[in-house]
Amino acid sequence: MDSASGDEVEAIIHGGESESARTALVEMVMLDELSFAFTEGVGFRKFCNALQSKFEPISNYIVARDVIMIVSREKAKFMNSDTIGKKIEACLLERNIGGVFTITTDNASSNDTAIRYLVKKTKDWKGTILGHDYLHVRCSAHILNLIVSDGLEERAPSIACIREVVRYVRSSLCRLDSFKKCVLKEKIESKKYLCLDVPTRWNSTYLRLDAAQKFKKAFSRLHKKDSNFKAIFKDDEFSEGEEENENNGAFGGNRGSGRNRGIAKLLKSNDILLFSMALSMKEKLDKYLGQGDKMNLLLYVAEVLDPGKKLDYVKFCFKRLYGKDIAKAMKEKVKNCLVRLFDNCAKHDKNSMEVPNVLEALALASAMTIDDFDDPHKSLASQFSSYMEKRYSILSKSEVD
Repeated sequence: MDSASGDEVEAIIHGGESESARTALVEMVMLDELSFAFTEGVGFRKFCNALQSKFEPISNYIVARDVIMIVSREKAKFMNSDTIGKKIEACLLERNIGGVFTITTDNASSNDTAIRYLVKKTKDWKGTILGHDYLHVRCSAHILNLIVSDGLEERAPSIACIREVVRYVRSSLCRLDSFKKCVLKEKIESKKYLCLDVPTRWNSTYLRLDAAQKFKKAFSRLHKKDSNFKAIFKDDEFSEGEEENENNGAFGGNRGSGRNRGIAKLLKSNDILLFSMALSMKEKLDKYLGQGDKMNLLLYVAEVLDPGKKLDYVKFCFKRLYGKDIAKAMKEKVKNCLVRLFDNCAKHDKNSMEVPNVLEALALASAMTIDDFDDPHKSLASQFSSYMEKRYSILSKSEVD
């Protein structure tokens, strides 16, 4: 082999090594959540020279371009809706689960398609209930995330400011140590500590803001001693983020049960921006839930089966939220769903001797009319309790008379 061909082979080998090293470098930047500018740092270039290799450090522009290429390539491998449905079906078969009552999914079109696939494949299984008419339950927590996240976009700069502040402090052990010293000097005592959030999950954003606001004085001290931190930390935006977190707390912290009360609270705000934000959230909530008709009826049936609530509670809530006409229509839908479930259970229960008339039982349970007993400052559950106390008081007085 002559020298020319030898140099060509060596160039190919080094070219392959260089490409492999470049891919590994980009993956390291992604896995360790490093800045794209990391590859242009003096320390990193000195490290590359010390390796005595022919690998040339790449610019932050090339790193960003390669990251996009890798993400696009890996995204093509993600599961589609049919794959999700097949995976769930395989799991059911593997574990010998013959009957599925409900499946809860995030509010996404791919999940809707996966549910349709499952309905088609498992509809004739022995344990299927009512032909899977009520199989799909949309995750209310995910719907709440979408609504609140959209609403928070109007305060995005202040929230992004605190997110970058936390990310900066946590990006290296050296910065974290400096921050801890600032915490000690400010004598801050808190069981909470800095945590990163998932931007699309409002409850994780709430937890991150709630933890960060405890250390505002420590951030201010770090701002004075770290020149790089000065470009990130903005006191006015940080304060706006604190105010926004108080509004997030109206939705119940990390719980999703207070979404209606949270929006109602913001709708009473004198702050025009908060009012408009709450109004937008209310419109989106109505879009997802409709007038109660877009929710799985089994959620209402679960309330009916509560001995302390029964059908009265469902009727009461619908009347308070949507008015008399909607309440009447939804009450009939819930009643029919309950009757279908009862008949289905009776049909498959070989030990049942006599089936009572469920329609008569439901009619008896809801015979009393709902009075106009409304207090906007109370939750629906509290209003219902007051209503029931008043109703039973009237019944007791009638019996005495």
